[in-house]
Amino acid sequence: MKNKAILIATIVYFLLINTIQLWGNKLGLFAIIGFLFMIIYFFILLLLLIYQLSKSYIEKFKEQKRLILIALITIVLTTSFLYPRGLINFNQFDSEDLFIAQKEGSANCMITLKLKANNRFLERNVCFGITEITGNYRISGDTIHFENISLDRYKNEFDKYAIIRQENTINNSLGNVTKFKNKFDTIGVTLRIIKNELNK
Repeated sequence: MKNKAILIATIVYFLLINTIQLWGNKLGLFAIIGFLFMIIYFFILLLLLIYQLSKSYIEKFKEQKRLILIALITIVLTTSFLYPRGLINFNQFDSEDLFIAQKEGSANCMITLKLKANNRFLERNVCFGITEITGNYRISGDTIHFENISLDRYKNEFDKYAIIRQENTINNSLGNVTKFKNKFDTIGVTLRIIKNELNK
């Protein structure tokens, strides 16, 4: 019965790891708790693996069901260590990124804005948690207009537009993009462009 519970726990862990790209970004401020939970889960399975190996050693590796369980836990832990975001990269099924801009803040916080080929945008903010905002965009000259915005539950507003400034400098050859909340916003938030294929 105990082995059955370990088997179920191993399968659940495998499913969680391999779908983390689908649910991990929806945790928002609880992303750190989710991350710690998965680390603890990993080490619990590792301890159970060591226990099962010691039991199997005592039995002189004659119990076939235990050997199958050991093999399964070993495969799951090894693949999750080598591929912590799962075996399948779900981003490959998404539309191509034509434009990517980033801003790194204090404490390794990072804002990433992506404009996709299907006229969808995604902004991910990683800072003591993960928040994502999606919607549509349209481009008029050097201005990006954000429309049909789907707000994250931790955000109640998003920028109305952004202006691309292409600067030919050594450290920043692709330029910057500055997002503005509205026409009265004179400061905005500036991100460094790291990919720009909007004219492709």
